[in-house]
Formats: sequence, structure tokens, C-alpha cells
Amino acid sequence: MGKNEKIAKDWTDPRSVLKCIGPKLVPFFKTVAIYFVLADRESETWLTVVLKCLPLIWLCIFVVINGISFKEKHTYSRRILLGLVFSMIGDAFLVGSSTFLYGLFSFSVAHLFYIAAFGFQPLNAFSGFITFIIGSVGYSILYPRLNGFYEVAVPYYITLLSVMLWRSLARVQFADDGWTWTSLSSCVGGILFTISDTLLGLNTFGVNTGLSPKLCQALTMITYYTAQMGIALSVVDNKSICVLTNNKKKIETKTS
Repeated sequence: MGKNEKIAKDWTDPRSVLKCIGPKLVPFFKTVAIYFVLADRESETWLTVVLKCLPLIWLCIFVVINGISFKEKHTYSRRILLGLVFSMIGDAFLVGSSTFLYGLFSFSVAHLFYIAAFGFQPLNAFSGFITFIIGSVGYSILYPRLNGFYEVAVPYYITLLSVMLWRSLARVQFADDGWTWTSLSSCVGGILFTISDTLLGLNTFGVNTGLSPKLCQALTMITYYTAQMGIALSVVDNKSICVLTNNKKKIETKTS
């Protein structure tokens, strides 16, 4: 087995991925636990803001320690990092009920960075059609409850969220073996992000979900943190792709 084939096999083996990145995620899980144990999610205090942002702070560190620079090979990682940073800003704004729109704007910017990172190749029009239907259904449910600036901001955000979901789904190509466990994690991240924002939107605009507000909020944060972890993990996959690409270029150079 050649070096390239071994690397490719390692990144489709869940045991190899877990062994490589598992220890680096321990602080993330600890900060999530601290948030759920110590944070008063009903209060609008600076302590709540700090505790809520701690898991995202570690995910930013995780992206950095896996490799970051201004070089082209780290373009993907930089965009994911910026997406995490703006998500963290959005988290802070969403603690306060009066700053919800600022949070919506921050997360909109985060999704733009995620979309730029995921790219538009391959296109996968079918996934785009499915996410368009999902976004349209969500908007139709919220529309009667929107007024003022929300009539513009919410559909704009739903559009960005739907595109982000589409591009995260399109990254995984099972038919062509064009996937790894970490690229699959970004796909799962996009799905869970959509579920989290759906729960948040329904709860914020008073749609009856059949869940208590506390349970709805807990599920929102659990799916949200898991989503961001999945997206952050995809930078590890990007790193492996860079190794494969560089090795391929070296082989081509030697044989030419």
C-alpha cells in the first residue's frame, strides 16, 4: 500500500480519527458540561455570556492548533475559524432578548463563511432542492408571526441557513468514495445546526412545539454545540486532503 493510499484509508477509519482528535476535544466537552451545570440560561448576565461562549472558544483553539496560516492551503481552516468567531459573537448577543437581531446578523455572517468554506463543487442540485423545500416550510410556519424588520431579516437568515445546509450535504459523495469521517462530520454539523436554529426560531416566535421552554432550550444548545463541533472537525479532514494533494504533486513532479 502506497503512502497516499494509507493516508486515505486512515481518514475513512473511525478508530484512526478518534485516536488523533479525541484528546483535543476533551476541553470542549468539559466546557459544554460547565455551561449546562453552572449557567443560568434564564438570566442575561456576563457570566452566562462567558459560559455560553467557552465551548466555541475551545473549538477556535482546536482549529488553530490543527494548522492555520495565510497560505492558500489553510483557506478552508481560516473560513471555518471566522465562522466560529462570528458564531461566538452571535451567542453573546442571543443571551440578551433585546439584542436578538444583532445575534441573527452575526450568525448570518458565520454562515457566509461556512458556505465559502464548503464551496460549490460538487453542485448536487438534488440536495439544494431538498434544503429549499425545508427552508420554505420553515418560513411558512414563521411568516404569520413576523413583523417589522423581522419580515426581512428572518427570510434572509433562513436562506443562508438553507444554503449552508445544502453545501454541507453536497460535500459528502458516497457514490464516488469521496468522503472521510471528518467530512461526514461537517455534513452532520450542517443538519444539526438547522435543527438547532429551527427549535430556536419556533421557540422565539411562539410556535407550539409540544416541548417545555426549558427542554426546547436545552435541545437547542445540545444540537448547536454538536453542530459546531462537527463543522470544526472538518478542518482535520481538510488537513489530510492537503497532505494527499501535496504528495500527489511531488509524485507527478518526480515522474515528469
